[in-house]
Amino acid sequence: RPVAPAYRNPPPTNARNRGGPLGLLNLAGQLPMLLVRSSLMLAHALAFGCATITFLGDRLLPRAIMRGLRGIMRAVLGPSQEPDPTAQASMFIQQFREKYGERHPPFVPLGVKQASVQARAEYRFLFVYLHSSEHQDTYSFCRNVLCSPELIDLLSQQFICWGGDVRRSDAYTLSTSLGATTFPFTALLSLGPDNKVSLVSAAQGCAVLQPGLLHAVLTTAMADHGALLVAQRADVQEREVNRRLVDEQNAEYEASLEADRVRDLQRQQERQRQEEERRAQEEAEARMRSEQEAAEQRRREQAAAIVRRREEKRAVLPPVPPPGSASPGSPPPILVRVRLPDGSNAQRSFPPGSTLGTVYDFVDSLDSTNYWKYNLVSSYPRRVYGHDSFGLALDALGLGTQVALFVQPEDEDEAS
Repeated sequence: RPVAPAYRNPPPTNARNRGGPLGLLNLAGQLPMLLVRSSLMLAHALAFGCATITFLGDRLLPRAIMRGLRGIMRAVLGPSQEPDPTAQASMFIQQFREKYGERHPPFVPLGVKQASVQARAEYRFLFVYLHSSEHQDTYSFCRNVLCSPELIDLLSQQFICWGGDVRRSDAYTLSTSLGATTFPFTALLSLGPDNKVSLVSAAQGCAVLQPGLLHAVLTTAMADHGALLVAQRADVQEREVNRRLVDEQNAEYEASLEADRVRDLQRQQERQRQEEERRAQEEAEARMRSEQEAAEQRRREQAAAIVRRREEKRAVLPPVPPPGSASPGSPPPILVRVRLPDGSNAQRSFPPGSTLGTVYDFVDSLDSTNYWKYNLVSSYPRRVYGHDSFGLALDALGLGTQVALFVQPEDEDEAS
């Protein structure tokens, strides 16, 4: 097959093509790609330069200068997308397990701050291992010392273990604050009640490369500084006792306040009840007085009316027929005897033809009549002669010439 010729350089173009409209469009189309390529090259150059400066500076420059340089680089490059401390710890545990096996210290998958809080809660020291994969002694230390059964048993029983790679921010910040100068680096930390981390013991470099050295260092530190944990436990217990005491005192105070509020409410309700009873009693007494006064007024008015009626009836009574005044052949006078409610009797003679209304006038004129309404009643045959019987003649009652009637008041109160 024919093969197209290969050119080391693009085919020549004449000046008119480079300067014409097609050349300008071609240049405009290539300009964004040139900008992107230039930006990527600059970013790679900055990242490589910062990594080189960090690598050399950690080994040659003081820590204070390196902190300043790191701040400048963060400001230039912007915030990193590094995982959070918990993710960093989990990644370190996973990488450590993959490289050194399943048998290793029980590192907690937490950030160093959270691990310190857990150690304080369990009254233990926090064992810290700062891992540097570039160091020449790291592999032998992890394989022969850190993963030895004796050390793993000691760490599992006495400490909370935390490990971190110094290439990550959490471990690097801790190594800077602890003043780690070489690796491998181990330390015991204690978190006080004021949330300040204190260094109990540190061992690094050649001091921990032998299998038994780190075990001895940790055992000695426990013997020398174990009283610190006892003091922390006592301090926490004292704080807890004081807190409970304060809570109990507050609860008692609140209970006392609640009891006072209940008593005040009960006293207020009792005063209100008494006030309502007093008002109700006063209203009842006032109503009773008003009723009594009204009844007394009615009695006085009725008594005055009875007196006026008595005088009026006495004035209209017909004269009493004298004895023997009846002519022969004419009906004799009728004698009416009236028994009053108080047990007294009254009698009077009435001319023939007198009506029952005249007998009522006679009863009204008596001093013993102190009631306003009453009826005249015959006992045998029993018959009530009310006000509708005023016009009946006495001789028409069929009671003879001697009539016996008794007065029956309509109201017992009036009879009294």
